[in-house]
Amino acid sequence: ATCNDGVRNGGESGIDCDGPCVKRCNGRACSSPDHCWSGVCGTNQTCSAATCNDGVRNGGESGIDCDGSCVKRCSGRACSSPDHCGSGACGTNQTCSGK
Repeated sequence: ATCNDGVRNGGESGIDCDGPCVKRCNGRACSSPDHCWSGVCGTNQTCSAATCNDGVRNGGESGIDCDGSCVKRCSGRACSSPDHCGSGACGTNQTCSGK
């Protein structure tokens, strides 16, 4: 059992968090994103689940809040509208630019 095997084991309270693991599960108190398994320490100082608008590259995203399970595409990805891009910029070459 390790704290990065994707399985709840070895005394962990959640998958790879709490118990013997340094990272805390969602709902636990935090003062820094580094404390949280999700990488998100919410405004209420509580570890929160990854979302596509949390300003953090997490939850399978390829960039900050883009690709993976997010609708918005990261820089360098094909687009036909600025709405497709996380940066809001679809260049003349039909590629997302910016963040």
